Amino acid sequence: PRWAAIPLLVIFFVVDITYFAANLTKVPNGGWFPLLIGFIGFTLLSTWAKGRKLMIKRMDEAAIPAGVFIKSAANSATRVPGTAVFLTTSSEGMPHSLLHNLKHNKVLHERVMLLTVRIEDVPYVPPEKRHETRDYGSGFFRIILHFGFMEEVNVPAELSRLDDCGPACKMMDTSFFLARQTLITSARPGMAVWREKLFAWMLRNAESAMEFFKLPTNRVVELIFAAALDEGQVLDPDREQDDALVQHLVVLQIVQQRRRCRVRITEHEHRSAGHAQRRALDDAVDEV
Repeated sequence: PRWAAIPLLVIFFVVDITYFAANLTKVPNGGWFPLLIGFIGFTLLSTWAKGRKLMIKRMDEAAIPAGVFIKSAANSATRVPGTAVFLTTSSEGMPHSLLHNLKHNKVLHERVMLLTVRIEDVPYVPPEKRHETRDYGSGFFRIILHFGFMEEVNVPAELSRLDDCGPACKMMDTSFFLARQTLITSARPGMAVWREKLFAWMLRNAESAMEFFKLPTNRVVELIFAAALDEGQVLDPDREQDDALVQHLVVLQIVQQRRRCRVRITEHEHRSAGHAQRRALDDAVDEV
């Protein structure tokens, strides 16, 4: 039972409080300096942790479901040769880098990989548990790579070992798309304004994903969009444009289907007219 631990906790608290009280006299004589250093370190780490948590939460809330997007875009958008790898922190929904790429460049690659890298709470991950793969169809794949915290993360090397996503990945035919957020600070709930500014500064000076994942520098495309950490506010200000993009793709798909139906009807009419002409010609030959 939990109450059995109370006597042990009391003993620890008495010892710790005794040591703490004995050292309070040293604070005015220089003891404040290590306390200040510790407080600064705690503020930086807690701000980074909370900021990343809020940012990932907003991205998940604003994400478009993968099934809806693929069904709408697979046959509507122009497909170009090669492989596109879109790095994303979430294993659900479509990454913002893909939506922005489609919005501005108007194309999708023949093979699209939605890649998530997870650092596990173990030193090493066995090779057989290194990756998870999901095939959405139409050339779309969801890939989750698992690494231990003692392992070096090398994404191109792991992608070259995949054998369940079609042909092997060739770096000269593969493009990596990264999303970089520009933080928008405001006084609305989420984090204090000064902490949001601190997090924005830390975000700008964080190590690049290209360097951390060992991506080839000449194969990386970085897309930048604005982000906010406010409660109830959409992370991406272009969310409405993303929804409009999906609606446009759906309409385009319907139009293309109607055009195909019209082509079939026209071909059927031509065939019918051809049969009628042949019958008339045969009748004329018989009369002669």
